[in-house]
Amino acid sequence: MGDSPEIYGLHPNADLTYGQTAAKRMLDTIQDTQPRGSAGGGGKTREEIVKEKCQELVERMSHCHYKENIFRDKIKNRPTAETQYVLQRKDVKGVDGFTIPLNVFLYQEIVRLSDTINRVRKTLESLVSAIDGVVIMTPQLQLALDSISAGRPPKFWFIDASGAQIAWERPTLPLWFQEMLDREAQLTSWLNNGRPNVYWMTGFFNPQGFLTAMKQEVTRRHKADRWALDDVTTKAIFKDEYDQRRIRNPPDDGGVYIRGLFLDGCSWDPKAKMICESKPKELYTPLPIVHVTAVTKAQSQKSGKKGQKIYSMPVYTVPKRTDLNYVFMMDIPSKKPADHWTLRGVAALCSKN
Repeated sequence: MGDSPEIYGLHPNADLTYGQTAAKRMLDTIQDTQPRGSAGGGGKTREEIVKEKCQELVERMSHCHYKENIFRDKIKNRPTAETQYVLQRKDVKGVDGFTIPLNVFLYQEIVRLSDTINRVRKTLESLVSAIDGVVIMTPQLQLALDSISAGRPPKFWFIDASGAQIAWERPTLPLWFQEMLDREAQLTSWLNNGRPNVYWMTGFFNPQGFLTAMKQEVTRRHKADRWALDDVTTKAIFKDEYDQRRIRNPPDDGGVYIRGLFLDGCSWDPKAKMICESKPKELYTPLPIVHVTAVTKAQSQKSGKKGQKIYSMPVYTVPKRTDLNYVFMMDIPSKKPADHWTLRGVAALCSKN
């Protein structure tokens, strides 16, 4: 019998996390040791099942196409209302969209997503041809066949030959593929219809770059106040709403509304708008929509109610907490001292998977 997590200052729910991790590791090992031969008894072979899956996925992503000359032109010539909002003036004729930080960020995200979409489509189509015997089954295609058969995304879709991460990592193929479609939907809507009122930050390759671009735009709004980017930090304000459809307009201060964050290691008190202890067997708690903006460091130190406890919470893209997955620090009101939550290992996540 192991020690209680509370001995180490952790919540009892930490036992659940440990159990889930151990069970997943065991199941993955069992799956990896299963025979990979063709099916007998007249059923479909493994290759036939994978071929049908590939054809299904290709059909689901048939609408995912980006042509650089087209999306570059759309970013260069943004909608008038959007440019007026960003620059805070009526006369925006002839403004190059690439002079606006978040537009540059949008371009970079589309380029990276387009590369991923092309890589996925090429793999799926080539694998179908290899199964049919039209082309040679290369080692990479064999790896893809094994991965898709096991219900996982092929590793080379998100890790390149050097070992660097080039896309998001998810445990199952359905989760990974659906996220690709969701990312494409958000970026395409932003490209064609203008900036969203609420951003799904999980759907970005570079969420740190997204927040940096936002800070640049807010800093430019305060040019007359002589704000400098080096003297600006982020500030989080927690809304009541969870449903993005209830947010009708973007923030007036040039900041952004973001959705899809989860608390790991604590829960959320919606009435008091502060973090509290997790409920039993509740590993993750959704946060409401968060208004993230930029303020000077001097303003940040003065903000907040007198005597209110504040916990500087790290935000990560996924549960695996590394420097590569770190996004930013978010000051959040608390019922207990910050040291309590530090010992608990409390953080916010963009994705639970």
